[in-house]
Amino acid sequence: MRDAHVDAMPTPVTALVRDPRTFLAHDTGDHPESPGRIIAIEQALVAQGLLANRPPPAYRPATDDQILRVHAPELIVQLETLARRGGGWPDINTFVGPDSVTTARAAAGAAIAAVDTVLDGIAPRAFSLARPPGHHATPTEAMGFCLFNSV
Repeated sequence: MRDAHVDAMPTPVTALVRDPRTFLAHDTGDHPESPGRIIAIEQALVAQGLLANRPPPAYRPATDDQILRVHAPELIVQLETLARRGGGWPDINTFVGPDSVTTARAAAGAAIAAVDTVLDGIAPRAFSLARPPGHHATPTEAMGFCLFNSV
């Protein structure tokens, strides 16, 4: 039998780090990893009433120092150069557009904020609803749709 005090406690929620306008800026055209992902997820969250009462963790874009904990400086230079030139493909699956590096820095910062939210005890769990994703990038290469690794 459960303790009545436990039953009265609110269910802890998952903090959701999100900023739809920012994460739509990584324009990949017809690529499978597109802004449509964020739009569809946001619409589903709204339709199911899952955005109410969520801790809204603040975030800021990852700094060079934070990115350099994982990546070689040459990767930052390569991606920023591609973005300044209007875009390009660092590998056959990964596109960089003019705003992609700014958006990738924001996505990495959102992942950092999600971790900090849990470590600081603000929420028991956190999820970063950001793009581009970050789980495939290596220390020296953007790949698999990912520019900066945020895992």
